[in-house]
Amino acid sequence: MVQLGEKDKAVLTNKDIKNGGQITAMVVGAIRSSFSQRMRKYKEHSWIGSFMARLPEFINGGDGAVFAHKGSKGAVIYGLEQDASPRPLAWILAWSKPDTLGQPNRVYVEGGTLERILSKGWNEIEEDLDKSGTYSQNYDKESGATITARIQDDSEKVAIIDSTYSINDPGMPWP
Repeated sequence: MVQLGEKDKAVLTNKDIKNGGQITAMVVGAIRSSFSQRMRKYKEHSWIGSFMARLPEFINGGDGAVFAHKGSKGAVIYGLEQDASPRPLAWILAWSKPDTLGQPNRVYVEGGTLERILSKGWNEIEEDLDKSGTYSQNYDKESGATITARIQDDSEKVAIIDSTYSINDPGMPWP
């Protein structure tokens, strides 16, 4: 599970998460890259709520990024830059932290070729998310793109997502 530093916790101020005097559900997510190439943000989407700060445009190889989303049902697509990679790949991370007590948290991930991932519509991604659970993993045999993510409550209204993006040899069995 991700551990937030003081700088990351600064994102979680009460004035940012209150909505008309009520605390709104929110997600704090961590994206980790386990390969050396730089990732670029291609798309982001909010079905419910909004990102509390601008998502990083780039994540350097081997680094990570933290984001906060209040609302909270959204998605982001990061991928390798087409010119910098022999295999243009992309990864979807989607989540839902309902504001209603008793409703389950959900996380959905998918990796694959940049072209295939970017061609998926938000409605299709939301349908996949709505069928998922608190843990999701995906290995695309064609491209080797691999992603895992887990969503877990930190408190009644805040959930934490920990996700790792990686590349394995295409066509190889997944460990």
